[in-house]
Amino acid sequence: MKNEFGMFSKKVTFVSFLMQLGIVMVHMNTDHYFDVSTSEGFLNWLCQWIARLCSDGGVVSLSFFMICSAFLLYYNLTKENMMEKLRRRFVSLLMPFIIWNVIGMIFCAVYWWNTEDFYAIFSYIPFQFVMSRYCAVMWFSQALLFFLLFVPVILWLMRKKVIGELVLFLTFACGYTNWEFLGKNFLNQYIDFEIVRFLSYVPVYFLGAYLGVRFSKEIISETYHSRIIKIAAGILWVISYALPGGLIAYILRTIRPLYLWVIIDKRWLYFELKWWMDNNFFIYATHYFLILAIVPVLCKIYSYVPASDGFVTFWRFVCFAFITLICEMMGWLLIKFVPKAYSLLTGGRVPKL
Repeated sequence: MKNEFGMFSKKVTFVSFLMQLGIVMVHMNTDHYFDVSTSEGFLNWLCQWIARLCSDGGVVSLSFFMICSAFLLYYNLTKENMMEKLRRRFVSLLMPFIIWNVIGMIFCAVYWWNTEDFYAIFSYIPFQFVMSRYCAVMWFSQALLFFLLFVPVILWLMRKKVIGELVLFLTFACGYTNWEFLGKNFLNQYIDFEIVRFLSYVPVYFLGAYLGVRFSKEIISETYHSRIIKIAAGILWVISYALPGGLIAYILRTIRPLYLWVIIDKRWLYFELKWWMDNNFFIYATHYFLILAIVPVLCKIYSYVPASDGFVTFWRFVCFAFITLICEMMGWLLIKFVPKAYSLLTGGRVPKL
């Protein structure tokens, strides 16, 4: 079982690396920097499809991280080890949340200095900090910290047969209706946005908890793997794009990370993982700052020239590669020369060079 969990952890790291690339890509929207001359035909359709795939990739990636985080927390969770698991998770989430928002405050002060945005973002600083306005991507850690408050309740629910399945179905049904029964106005537009975004990921978090409590051995051992299962996962993935709407379509779209997980066989990962494949949290935290600071400069080279859909799409991939490379280089420098600082920035997630 120990060897199986080691292979499982390796697969988690590798798939997380792929998902992290999806998050960088979804934030890499370069369209608004160009005066795009629209065209018709295959190239235009292809570029629109790629843009949609990039957008969907971000949602799939965040859903995967929610499922994975919940699974790893609820896997082998008992009353005896609950406090220790919660302590480790709290430290690994809270410290980076605080540090990156402090870094974000400095970045925002420099980036928006002497503008209307500066006065807006530095009004009510405690609120902006708690809501992770200074490091927008840290909302993910904020959500996971909030989920920790309900761990005993969620564990109890998921352990109960029938009740666990019913609760899981109800969360997906609520997600499908966009939680409309709660009303649209909670407190104010800023907090409402945070609440709605948090609620949109409740179904996948509960799914991860359910899998961790009820099917952890099967998932870690991958006893379900067969060619037929992989083909079925691929077919469901395609169907999730084809269905027009409805609850079934919503469920199939929401669980897209599971299709990728099933299709990728851990036996294929015969190679040794490199440090840059395990640099995911650092890339997640830094890429958005670099996009704001560097991508406008890169795009300015061609911003005054009418660009085609094909060029804009190509430039998106160029910027994506450039930002990812810089993130990896920054991570390497920190790991090499100041590993303790890297550990604080990532909640103890330090890959080996």
